[in-house]
Amino acid sequence: MTTPIPVLFMSSSDQLVCVVLSNFSIGCAGYQQINGAFGDGSSSPSRLDFGFFNLSLPKLNLTNIAVGNAHACVVDSLTTVFCWGEAIAAGNNTEATPASIIVPSPVSFFNGSLKIIELDCGYDGCCALVSSTPPQSYVTCWGYNDKGQLGGGTQINSA
Repeated sequence: MTTPIPVLFMSSSDQLVCVVLSNFSIGCAGYQQINGAFGDGSSSPSRLDFGFFNLSLPKLNLTNIAVGNAHACVVDSLTTVFCWGEAIAAGNNTEATPASIIVPSPVSFFNGSLKIIELDCGYDGCCALVSSTPPQSYVTCWGYNDKGQLGGGTQINSA
C-alpha cells in the first residue's frame, strides 16, 4: 500500500482544483476549458484524478498556490511566481505568446527583487501583495481588466 503524501496547499475555483504536496509536486483536476489549465501539458478537457508534475527548479520551495477560472499560479521561495493556463490571466500574454500556457512559466515582472506576501487569483486574473526594500508593501495585479477589476484606474488588460 502506498503511503499518502501530505498536502501543503490547495486552491480551487468553480472548474479547477490544484494542490501542492509536501514533496512539492503539483496536481490539478477538474474541467480544462483552455488547454494548459492543468499545467502538465495535457490537452484533455477534464480530469477526475490529479495529474501530478514537478517544476524543474534548482531550489524548489513552493509557498502558495492560487487558482482562477482557467489558470493557476504558484509562489516559489517568496520571490517568483509561476503560472499556467489562460495566458493573459497567467501574466504571460504578449502578442508573441499563444492564448494558453501549457506548463508553468515565470511571470516576468517578479524577478526576485520583490517578496511575495500573498497571492490570490480570481476568475480572469491574479493579485499579489508584495514588499520591496526598504520595506514597503503594495498590491500588483494582472489579467483581464475590461471592468476595471485590477484596480489600476483603467480598463486595459495587464500581463
